[in-house]
Amino acid sequence: MGALAGLGIALYLWTWPPGVFLLGVLGLFFALAASVYQATGVSPDHVAATGIVAGTVAGVLTLATVDTFDISATTLSLLQPALAFALALGCVFLAGFARVWDTRGLDRSLYPVGVVGVGVVGLGLFAVVLPSTFGFFADQVLRIFGYTSTAGSRTVAEAQPVPLESVFAFFSSFYGFGLFTAIAGGAFMAYKAAVADEARADRLFVLVLAVLLFLAAITQRRFEYYFAIPVAVLNGYLAAVVFDLVDLGEALRNAETPSGYQVMAVLSVVMLVAAPMAVGARTAPNVANASASPGEVGLWTGSLDWMEDNTPEMGAYGDGSPSDLEYLGSYERTDDFQYDEGEYGTLAWWDYGHWITVLGHRVPNANPFQANADYSANVLLAPNESTATTLMENGGSEETRYVMVDYQLGVPGTRKYAAPTAWEDRYGLSQTDARADNDIARTIYNVSSNGQARVAYNINTPRGQESLRVRLFQYNGAAQIPDDGQTFVFDYETTVNEGRLFYVTPANGPVVRSFQNRSAAEEFVEQDGSAQIGGLDGFPSEYVPALEHYRLVHASQASRFDRTSRNIYPAVKTFERVPGANVTVEGPANTNVTATVQMRMTTRNQTFTYRQRARTDENGVAEFTLPYATTGDDEWGLDEGYTNTSVVADGPYEFATPQETNESTLTTTVFNATGDVSEGQVLGEDDSTTTVELTRTVVDEPEGANTTNTTNDTQGLLTTPTEPTEDDTAGTAASLSGPTTFAARPA
Repeated sequence: MGALAGLGIALYLWTWPPGVFLLGVLGLFFALAASVYQATGVSPDHVAATGIVAGTVAGVLTLATVDTFDISATTLSLLQPALAFALALGCVFLAGFARVWDTRGLDRSLYPVGVVGVGVVGLGLFAVVLPSTFGFFADQVLRIFGYTSTAGSRTVAEAQPVPLESVFAFFSSFYGFGLFTAIAGGAFMAYKAAVADEARADRLFVLVLAVLLFLAAITQRRFEYYFAIPVAVLNGYLAAVVFDLVDLGEALRNAETPSGYQVMAVLSVVMLVAAPMAVGARTAPNVANASASPGEVGLWTGSLDWMEDNTPEMGAYGDGSPSDLEYLGSYERTDDFQYDEGEYGTLAWWDYGHWITVLGHRVPNANPFQANADYSANVLLAPNESTATTLMENGGSEETRYVMVDYQLGVPGTRKYAAPTAWEDRYGLSQTDARADNDIARTIYNVSSNGQARVAYNINTPRGQESLRVRLFQYNGAAQIPDDGQTFVFDYETTVNEGRLFYVTPANGPVVRSFQNRSAAEEFVEQDGSAQIGGLDGFPSEYVPALEHYRLVHASQASRFDRTSRNIYPAVKTFERVPGANVTVEGPANTNVTATVQMRMTTRNQTFTYRQRARTDENGVAEFTLPYATTGDDEWGLDEGYTNTSVVADGPYEFATPQETNESTLTTTVFNATGDVSEGQVLGEDDSTTTVELTRTVVDEPEGANTTNTTNDTQGLLTTPTEPTEDDTAGTAASLSGPTTFAARPA
């Protein structure tokens, strides 16, 4: 039996190396079982022998197949065989210690105290002699059983802890009344073990397993599926106890017809234990059916199918000649794989790395093993283009060519939006979008008179608007230029709920205020102390420069709706990093010039405007680096080693200065011109520079007309029938899952 147990342990560790914690569970069980047997006058040799054989077999098998000769809980390393051999040696010690105890005629009942004492001393010496290794093991134990979590693990749904106030609801939702019967079975089993003349090792193991897996399940909720094992065993044990009380076992052994009360006992057990798990919303078939759909990956399949068919194969970028980097090839493990020319990475949040590999047949920069999760977070949260580009070039030895951003990473208020802040290690950003000191987003709640809170707005902070992911997903790389005219301000207050600070709509006054010009809005924000200009897509808080080397090349047909801005976004956007086309503009000196072009997403038949702003010098010259081509996109495709882009220009770039009105003549003029840039220029294959000369154009308007810049129409965006005011309203309220309750406001 010990050999079979060892084989089973090895198979488990080969399948999932982090399951090494099971060796710790077994170690605790063998220590407890040996102590109980010795204390009750029974030699623990038979229990220890099983542990010795199981640990030795598991150690030999895992040692022969280690992938890395270091200590790691996530890969098959020296840790797994070391702990398996430690289990075997520990059982040798328990058996030998018991014999020494008997030889010296010591009180058997004190043997457990001796075992605990040796364990404490051993751990103390371990901590003193090898403090870093001891710290590693302590962290691993706390991570599995200690009801602790890191900022990173809290971003992984299945690794989140179960709130203590929700523990009962969490487990009862899975087991129904079976949870109560399991607790009853466990209590009766513990009672029998305490009063029995000789304990049973199998029952001790079930009790130890139940306690430790309960701790594991509330620490990381994904371990709940392991907790089903002791729940099932304890229910089976209780059923056996009930059947013994009515002598059902004896009747069956004697081939007698069960009596009426025996039949009633069986039916009662079935109704109490099995029925709740077989009937209702949380039955196994219903849960399986609810989980049978592909889920979120369905929003990505279109983009990844496009990527496989319309981006260069690995090694082919830039020349069309694929390398020998085979998709299904075998490669030696290395800490720093060296990629060849034309081999590139695709950056996305680590959640999506396996999808990019399996469905897109491309190499992701990060994956669900959390490999390079910090790197991905640093790029997505980069506050400027130069930082992002430096990270993606990785010193020039490796290059990332594509960036994929989905709705959940690109729009505030979504489940994953704050996740990168828990992984980044460059910027020191706060880690949740529900705290008052947040750096990337503001969640503003509307609190009703009965204290119920619903989300009124999710807005970007200025730092959030600067991040690469927002500039890509929301702006498509275009500059965000605040309007000097009508300006909107989000006004909010703070409140404390359950020890945390939250943003809430003002008790008196609107949450969105409109001002006739930006100066008035800035003055209000400065005086108010808790307000922000803009923050929605199309309403920037401040000027955000255009991205010069990133262009949208694909937008998914699948869509997502944002309740705050009321925008419908593609579920996934794919961007390409390009050198960009060089354009020189000649016009009036010391003047802002804006380049604009209308681009069409052919997959959605929708358009957006890319704009970039530059300022002329004293000689009237401005320089642009433009990432979108207006001609020749069909001349540089896969055969040439480039992208079959699905985003094309509807016309040439327009270059223009701000309109100016002569106060005496009321004549409005602008300097403007149009110009094209080719796909070859954007890709760096054509190093020529496009020169555009601006000419003066008179804008005909009636005398006395208001010639200030027009403003965006926000009536549809910022209006709701629930909170009308003269100059603005609260936004659409999105229900929270399990509405947050605050102190009730006066009606």
